[in-house]
Amino acid sequence: MPDVPTGKGGAFLEESATARALPLFPDLLLFVDRSGVVRNFVGGTSGAFAVFADGHGRALTSLIPRGVATEVVDALREGRPAGFEFVAPAASAVHRFEARVVGHGSECVVVRDLGSPAPAPAREHAPTEFRSPPLPRLLDELDTGILVESEDRRIHYANRSFCRIFEIDALPEELVGIDYSSVANAAVSLVADPATFFADIEKCIATGCKSDVRRLELVDGRVFEWDYTPFPPDSGFSGHLWQYRDVTDRVEAGQALHAAERRLREVQKREAVGRVAGAVAHEFNNDLTAILGFVELLLAREGLDPDVRERLDGIRGAGLRASSLTQQLLSFSRRRVLQPCILDLNGVLEVQRGLLSRLLGSGTLEVHTESEPMWVRFDPGEIEHVLMNLVLNARDALSDNGCVRIETRREGATIVLLVQDDGVGMDEETVARIFEPFFTTKGIGEGTGLGLAIVKDVVTDAGGRVAVTSKLGQGTTFRIELPARDRPEGSEAPARVGDRVRGRESVLVVEDEDSIRDLVAEILHGNGYRSRSAVDAREALEAIETGPPPDIVLSDVVLPGMRGSELAVDLRERLPGVPILLFSGHSTNAELRALLADPAIGFVSKPFTPSALLGAIRGLLDR
Repeated sequence: MPDVPTGKGGAFLEESATARALPLFPDLLLFVDRSGVVRNFVGGTSGAFAVFADGHGRALTSLIPRGVATEVVDALREGRPAGFEFVAPAASAVHRFEARVVGHGSECVVVRDLGSPAPAPAREHAPTEFRSPPLPRLLDELDTGILVESEDRRIHYANRSFCRIFEIDALPEELVGIDYSSVANAAVSLVADPATFFADIEKCIATGCKSDVRRLELVDGRVFEWDYTPFPPDSGFSGHLWQYRDVTDRVEAGQALHAAERRLREVQKREAVGRVAGAVAHEFNNDLTAILGFVELLLAREGLDPDVRERLDGIRGAGLRASSLTQQLLSFSRRRVLQPCILDLNGVLEVQRGLLSRLLGSGTLEVHTESEPMWVRFDPGEIEHVLMNLVLNARDALSDNGCVRIETRREGATIVLLVQDDGVGMDEETVARIFEPFFTTKGIGEGTGLGLAIVKDVVTDAGGRVAVTSKLGQGTTFRIELPARDRPEGSEAPARVGDRVRGRESVLVVEDEDSIRDLVAEILHGNGYRSRSAVDAREALEAIETGPPPDIVLSDVVLPGMRGSELAVDLRERLPGVPILLFSGHSTNAELRALLADPAIGFVSKPFTPSALLGAIRGLLDR
């Protein structure tokens, strides 16, 4: 800060005149001897300090909590500065206070009301034989910045804290007698909003009334509370008292608390969504499994009428969208079972290309990938839902015949996935909120506001990051960065739909839903497998005891009586060499984590397609 002109220097104007400012301080100055007895006090214009009104001659432990009082007295005896917060009754309410020991042998404790102060008249204190330290030294030790001006706006007194706050390159006593405007002009560059700040100062002087506490922010991030108090007519001095208290730590603590509360609300939202999703997901996904499964079987038939095939495609598309919504709810509430593995992002795009193109409707899909595989570690179902969410989001922004371009490329140790559209774009405010859960620009019934929040969550969980750039009328680009992984040992080209999935093994299917049980049986028989069925764990165990052991067991996780996960534990002891494939529309990683550590146990989420089920079965049998 530029130097300010200095005054006469070295002269602290008559101490008695400046002392008249002390009763106007909103903070209470307690003078406590080293035995812990209050000898005098001054200031404290908040009604909260009424509890100290009869404090003269009393032990500090009788006025504030004993533990805090003991620490305060210890600090006084050691002559060191210290600060403590405490809660105590004040008038008809409970207030939060801060007790700060000035230190340096001053025997002064500054008590600040951190609650909502109510103005109260200054109190007269009975004179005592106790002698406080010299006034200049005492005020210089306070962390409150103090400025006293005469009526003609010349500085009567400033303490060291005031000079420190406004970075004044002069000793406090050198400011005495100079015009206030010199300090104000030098402070302009420090204040974040100087126009408002100095306008408020002029309003205070014009009204001539004590001001409310106001907020001052500096450009370096510090935050202060300040207030104005005019000297009363009978004080013998005509002027103004300004006080500045550093509340940066309190503001930062409040911001941290607000952020923690926001995170808590987010967790509570997730938990609420999880409870709702868990309640409906199992039944809903059973129905979707049957719908999508039988549609896939019909579409696989040769010679199907083109009109029938088109309608079946429409049913499958609707089922997939419904499935996506359920998976969004489960992913958002962290109730989806994740099985991350090393996979080729280009291979996933190739398999999903047809579905993503159909999702766009009249829009055009362009896919550009490099020839080499892009190995990343991701849950296969989650990466498919990331692609689906981004394409659906782009579709809603497109005009007729718009274009969505998906590109993958390697940048050093990073795999980059870009999803670009030439749609309407977004303004800065929307871009800033695009990943917030439940935030959506769509109309009621047209979007949940979960899709992009889930994209960010699952990408972050996979060790990556996602960013978005957009401008109105210029389209939008989502950029996902994932750590590049090494090709898994012994891996061949990514498995494709239609690769070897048939077999001749015997399968025991444990499922309480008739439609799912019938679907699985038809899928198995159509691909050469032999199967038996059981509706619960009891029937499954009876079938094992009375018949030949199966080559593989398929079981739903949610069963009446014994759960499928418990049945799997039992079967590992009864049939140690037999693989087990679990499936469910609603389970948690915590429930299955230990089981899935066993390579002979697999999992597939409902709703599953015939090819996904057959691939999982073949993978376990051929391990």
